[in-house]
Amino acid sequence: MRVIICDDDKVALEKLRKEVVAYIDEYVSDESNDVKTFLNALELCNYAENGKMRPDVVIMDINIDETGKVDGIDIAKEFVTSDYCDKFIFCTGKSSMQERLFDVNPIYTIIKPIRKSSVYNALDKARKFIEKEKDKIVSIKAIDSIYRIPLREIRYAESQGRYVKIHTTKDEIVTIDKLSNILEKFGKDFIQSHKSYIINLEKIRYYNGSKCCLRDGTEIQVSRKFKNNVKEALLDIL
Repeated sequence: MRVIICDDDKVALEKLRKEVVAYIDEYVSDESNDVKTFLNALELCNYAENGKMRPDVVIMDINIDETGKVDGIDIAKEFVTSDYCDKFIFCTGKSSMQERLFDVNPIYTIIKPIRKSSVYNALDKARKFIEKEKDKIVSIKAIDSIYRIPLREIRYAESQGRYVKIHTTKDEIVTIDKLSNILEKFGKDFIQSHKSYIINLEKIRYYNGSKCCLRDGTEIQVSRKFKNNVKEALLDIL
């Protein structure tokens, strides 16, 4: 489990680090285990921008910036948009942030003071999400190669005549196939929005009745035929 922790309170940061390391040592057997800590938002954002370790989960104090210009929720939104990370555990001394937290749908919110039980409960939930995603890999036969792609990296796919172009967080893959076959292969985490498009439900930021806007700003048309299907699928994952 790769974890990033960011808190401007040194005592809280060290407490979190110790509990996370203890949890990983006890429950997670993986050579890629790693825990990075940051005392301020700038250091964390610079680290992310430089393309360093991509975390499985980020644990972050909501009130991370002393200037008040940004907070942990703003940083989380940016990480989601850039596909750096989409799993967050927030720490806060307040319990009145629920409306804004909905924007990034955190795994867990730890109310300070930090307790071992809260950290372990949060990491239990995070580990379930991570293990579930690790099992979801599809093979795509492109024109010149065969790709094995984690479903979480696929944003959407579009039909282009005899071809289907699959848009991932890293590149684009073109295969000769029908969109219906691709949808069947991808499974229930994807929805058809139009005769030419299928979308990863987890990548949708919002749906306004005529289009889906993805986390990276891409807008995908929703036709009248698939309108209700998209709405119902999104409601099912709330």
